[in-house]
Amino acid sequence: MHSPTDAASTDGCFALVVAYLFDINQGLPTLCVFAVPQYPASGGLVIEPFERVSSRLLVKTTIFALREDVAKHPHTGAAAPYVIVESPDWVNVIAETEVGEIVLIEQWRHGSRQVELEIPGGLVDPGEDSLAAGARELSEETGYVAASLRVLGEVRPNPAFMDNRCTTILATGCRQLHAPNLDHDEDIAIRTVSRDELVRLVDDGTIAHSVVLCAIYRWLRGVA
Repeated sequence: MHSPTDAASTDGCFALVVAYLFDINQGLPTLCVFAVPQYPASGGLVIEPFERVSSRLLVKTTIFALREDVAKHPHTGAAAPYVIVESPDWVNVIAETEVGEIVLIEQWRHGSRQVELEIPGGLVDPGEDSLAAGARELSEETGYVAASLRVLGEVRPNPAFMDNRCTTILATGCRQLHAPNLDHDEDIAIRTVSRDELVRLVDDGTIAHSVVLCAIYRWLRGVA
């Protein structure tokens, strides 16, 4: 059984709590000290940055680079290696046609080893802004050109081990003005669906690409 806490002193985002525990076997109280995380009034745990002490390139490919960072824990001082995928930023596009349908693409994905149903998108080229990248990818992959473009928002695809962002563009008043201009290694089929059909494709798991789902969520919620 616990007795009331006798004292507490803070150290960073931890508190040292001194308490007595009653040892049933010995019949004696035992003095114990606990390190307890401290929560601010907002309810979130205060996390301090890990200091990066070294970094080295492991592998560089045509698109991604893999590096290893050694970082030090802010409280224990322990250093550990962390593998990071360096990637260009991405862009994807919610493209609304003049009749209010959404432009989707189907393409083979080597990671999942299957055809995925997605929205147009791709890499942001060096020196290119997200709106220009969205317009370019939409045109290249589908042949559609938008009357208007705006940014809906951005997400981090996987901040655990990736350093890039993905920006979602809303393209409205889209018309298919020319044939797609695909890269030599791309094979894309285009389809358009209504809002209700898009929701069904999300609900039944047909659309499973995580950053595509984030983009659709922003569009459905009207997040600007």
